[in-house]
Amino acid sequence: AAEGPPGSRVETVSQKEVDALVGRVRQSCRTARRLHAAAALVAKIETLKPHEAQCWRELVCYGVGSFQSSPKARVQLAIAHVLLDGLSQSAPEGALRAVIFDPVFNEVEKRALAVLGWSVLDHDEEGKRPIAEPLVVASDDDPERSRSGCLAAGTVFFMPHCPFRLYSNVLWRNWGPELGSMVVVGNSFAAYDQRIISRSARKNPSNCVLRLASLTMEESFEFPPQDLDVGIPSPALTLLLASNTCPLAAKVVPSHPPCGFCLASPPRRHRC
Repeated sequence: AAEGPPGSRVETVSQKEVDALVGRVRQSCRTARRLHAAAALVAKIETLKPHEAQCWRELVCYGVGSFQSSPKARVQLAIAHVLLDGLSQSAPEGALRAVIFDPVFNEVEKRALAVLGWSVLDHDEEGKRPIAEPLVVASDDDPERSRSGCLAAGTVFFMPHCPFRLYSNVLWRNWGPELGSMVVVGNSFAAYDQRIISRSARKNPSNCVLRLASLTMEESFEFPPQDLDVGIPSPALTLLLASNTCPLAAKVVPSHPPCGFCLASPPRRHRC
């Protein structure tokens, strides 16, 4: 084990543990890859990439859980990894980045993710991650035209069953035209809209999800538990894909984002 500062706890990790976990994830990936819903999810997201791009620029995965101890979490990671493999098919080498974060990850899980090709974020962004900058290749005819050779653009956020506030933070951070260059895989915005009935919640200036619920299209992808082989009784894993139905003009979306102080997790009291 490595040595840390006095009084610190250093987690001991064996390569055997890492290899075993990688093997279990890959087995879950093989199961997920055979499902129609997985292929349909990849195909749909491919049709939604920014029109000028050859591929997506970034896949961001939040909140899958501890996949070493939880079969459900391992299934969620497997679906994310199948999505990564699928989106990589149209991506030149190095064009698509894959980043992931969950505060519950232990060192074995972090090392396993590195083996699988994921970059583990070293801090909690609270979902406030900007859309990835496009990867471009300047044209030989006109080097100044940065969009002439756009290889990759846009971000896919894979957020299965994350807290409502995390979705709101993702939207807040990219409030404006950037919303047209992203999709979210996770819970239903429309369902949130139906469940939240209090006037104060609807008037909350930080509630980005409800502001956009009517401007997004959603498509459901259901993964039956018997097909996922999770080994425990479980309801079907349903992922909702949310994307914009139209370009968001200034008359549709406010020109300034909601108050950022209201987006902390957990929420802080702040007068907007």
